[in-house]
Amino acid sequence: LTDEKGIGDALLALARLTVKHGADVKLQVVGEGEDELFRAHAVKLGVQDRVTFEGAVPASAVLGVMRASDVVLIPSRTSFPEGLPLVLEHSLCARTPAVVSAHPAFAEWLEHRRDSMLFQPGDADALAACVLELLDDRTLYERISSTAPPTWERLQAPLLWHELIEAWLAGTSESLSRLRARSAAADLSVSAPGHH
Repeated sequence: LTDEKGIGDALLALARLTVKHGADVKLQVVGEGEDELFRAHAVKLGVQDRVTFEGAVPASAVLGVMRASDVVLIPSRTSFPEGLPLVLEHSLCARTPAVVSAHPAFAEWLEHRRDSMLFQPGDADALAACVLELLDDRTLYERISSTAPPTWERLQAPLLWHELIEAWLAGTSESLSRLRARSAAADLSVSAPGHH
C-alpha cells in the first residue's frame, strides 16, 4: 500500500462518492504497506467508518474477496512501474468488473467500457465517476463482467516458460521458427525492404 499504487486516490474517490454523490459504498483495502498513513488519511477525509484495511490476504482467499465485491479498484499511478498485475487477472477470474487507471501498462491491453472502466491515473474524481457509472448502469456492469473470460485469455502469454526454454535450448530452425510464430510480437511483424 503506497501512494504510487493509488491508495490515496481510492480514499479520495470514496469521499467523493459518499459526500458529493451520497452513494452508499464501502472500500476494502487489501495488502500491506503504509496502512497507518492511509488510516489517518481516511480519518482526515471523514470516511474512516466506510473503509477497512484487511492487510495481507492469503492467495487462496483472494478470489472470494473479489467475488464478494461489486468492483475491484486498480488505481496505480504512472510513477509506479507496473506490469500486468495479478489483481487484474484475479478480478477477471472472479468476473468482478475492474476500475483501472489508464497506466500505460494497462491502457494498451484494456478498453474503456468494454472490459474495464479506465480513468486517468491520479484523478480521484474520474475514478469516482467510473465507479458510479458502473454501479448505476446494470447493462454496462453485466457487459464488462461477461467479457472477463475472453479478456483473461487475451492477456495470457502465448508461450509457456518451459516451452520457451526448451525451444531456445534446442536452437533448431524449426524450434526458433515456432518461437517466432508464438511470440507476443508475432502480430506486429513488419518487414523492411530487402530484409526477411
